[in-house]
Amino acid sequence: MATPIYLHVGLKKTGTSYLQGVAWASREALAAQGLALVPGSQREMFDLMLDVRDRYDPEADPARVRGALDRLPGQVRAAGARAALVSEESLSVATREQADRMRAALAGHEVHLVLTVRDLARQVPSAWQQSVQARGSIPFDRYVDAVVRGAGPGARRFRRSQDVLDVLDRWAGGLPPERVHLVTVPQRGAPPGVLAERFFGLLGVDPAGLSEGATFNHSIGRVQAELLARVNGRLPDAARRRDRYGDVGKRYFAQQVLAAQTGRPARMPAAWQSWCVERADEVVAAVRDRGYDVVGDLADLRPDPASFAAQDAEPVTDGELLEAAEEALAALLVDRVAETDERRARQRARLDAAAEPGDRLAGLAGLLARLRRRVGQGRA
Repeated sequence: MATPIYLHVGLKKTGTSYLQGVAWASREALAAQGLALVPGSQREMFDLMLDVRDRYDPEADPARVRGALDRLPGQVRAAGARAALVSEESLSVATREQADRMRAALAGHEVHLVLTVRDLARQVPSAWQQSVQARGSIPFDRYVDAVVRGAGPGARRFRRSQDVLDVLDRWAGGLPPERVHLVTVPQRGAPPGVLAERFFGLLGVDPAGLSEGATFNHSIGRVQAELLARVNGRLPDAARRRDRYGDVGKRYFAQQVLAAQTGRPARMPAAWQSWCVERADEVVAAVRDRGYDVVGDLADLRPDPASFAAQDAEPVTDGELLEAAEEALAALLVDRVAETDERRARQRARLDAAAEPGDRLAGLAGLLARLRRRVGQGRA
């Protein structure tokens, strides 16, 4: 009997880190209900995405990335579960050919496509922040303008990773509509856990008893993100490599240093509210026309007016950037001092451990002799 395989390919910034955190923290509970996470680790899931998208870099990635897709069917069979879940939001930007290749590799299985989706008023600012944390250097205003006009820096990548219909056109392929599922992210104010209930309910899992898990996708404020964009623009190419920037630029500088600051969030300008509504109506009409399965409520895609900022009411000033930069530099210095103290302590411990007992006694004797000479000189 063919194993149902649920391909959760995004969209980015739709609670994917939260859902994945719950899933990985609840592997045993999911397995008890017949759902396996395939491949079997977060690193292997990332490797699979790199292989599908032809992103293997021999200088940055382990050799096992090559062939990750070829290994996937065997991993599904080895899991022996009722159903399998593949969840990696960076698959959303795969080309049509790459998506076709992944579905072809799973021929013989009952493939389901899953998209988590939310309204554009929240999606656009979140996508910009993510682009900045992924080495981007485009200011927020320019990013929003490019997205709305569909041209300019950032527009193409936004369309490939965030345009619901564009992603569906590339990933749905020849799947029957009942096997294409859109899980809507509830609007602000919804009870906690609604998204998890929708997502895991689709997979035939009772979310009660699942662990919350840990999420590592920290948000930073508008000012802090603008500062990061300017810093990224000054980095040499060597520092912007994926394997280097991820640990230092994103997970350290952005998600620890800048995230520790208090900052207002970036919000979509109210001038683009009608554009967000029109795009939502297009998506809703297309989804209904195509007969895709909806988990949640398509009304969630219509933006809440409270999500918008007044036109030009929230510009970032040079003073705000300077204050954020000063605070960030102070934090960097504090961390560097702590690292230096720790390194010196380790060096002292190694020297103490390496010293022979006789060497220690000789050292103490020399110290006492020097003290006696100094005392004698003081009396003279």
